[in-house]
Amino acid sequence: MSFADKLVQVWLLNGQETWILIHVEVQGKRETNFAQRMYNYNHRISDRYNHPVLSLAVLCDGSSRWRPTKFKSTILGCKVEFQFLMVKLLDYKEKWEELEQSDNPFATVIMAHIKSLETRRNQQQRRAWKMSLTRRLYEQGYQRQDVLNLFHFIDWVLISLDS
Repeated sequence: MSFADKLVQVWLLNGQETWILIHVEVQGKRETNFAQRMYNYNHRISDRYNHPVLSLAVLCDGSSRWRPTKFKSTILGCKVEFQFLMVKLLDYKEKWEELEQSDNPFATVIMAHIKSLETRRNQQQRRAWKMSLTRRLYEQGYQRQDVLNLFHFIDWVLISLDS
C-alpha cells in the first residue's frame, strides 16, 4: 500500500500564508538506513517542488528502543544534518485509557496496532479485538461505510504487520 505526498496550504499563527509539503513515512520494522532514506526523500521533494518539506516518521514496529529522528553525514569538512519528526505508536500503549475515551477514529486505528502486536500469536484473541474495535466505531456513531473503510484498514494493519 502506498500513499502520495500531499501539498497543503496553511496559515501560520501570525496570519502569514505559507506552503508546506508534508512527507509522512509509515515504517513497520527497523531499518538500518531509515534516517538516510528520510533525508533522501525530504531532499528530493524539496528539490522537485522548491517549497519547505515537513517530514514525519510514524513508527509501527514493536521495539521501544528504535527511535530514529536524524541523519548526519560528514566527509572532509562537509557536513549534512537532517532532523525529522517521529511518532512511535507503541508509546500509546501506556495511554490506553486516553485512546478508549477518544472519539477520533485514529485512536481506534492505534488501538488496533497495539493489539496486533500483543496478539501476534493468538488468532482467536486477535479476531475478538478486531470485532471489539469495530463495534466501538459503531457505538461512536460512525456510518456503515466509514466503519467498513476503517475495518478494512484495521484488518490490513492486523495482517500486514505479521508479514
